[in-house]
Amino acid sequence: MKKIVFVMLTFITALGAMNSSCTSASASTAIDSLAMRVTEGTSVGRIIFKEMPVDGEDYFEIDKTGNRVEISGNNYISMAVGLNWYLKYVAGVHI
Repeated sequence: MKKIVFVMLTFITALGAMNSSCTSASASTAIDSLAMRVTEGTSVGRIIFKEMPVDGEDYFEIDKTGNRVEISGNNYISMAVGLNWYLKYVAGVHI
């Protein structure tokens, strides 16, 4: 029983360390990586992600800046949903 408690405490401590070290930059990197995998690298430099932290409901916004698409949201999950929406309804790509 002591061993299970120790393992659980170690896991919870590691989870807390990962969550506290997760910054906007790492979320941006994760969403950029997702976009590269989904679009097979064609989105590099064409799709920009911005995290706009706002309390309340999740949201995403899609805008055009020059010849680039800008997807902003209050967290990286919302930005991923925005990427899916853009690819499906604007670009005509179904994943």
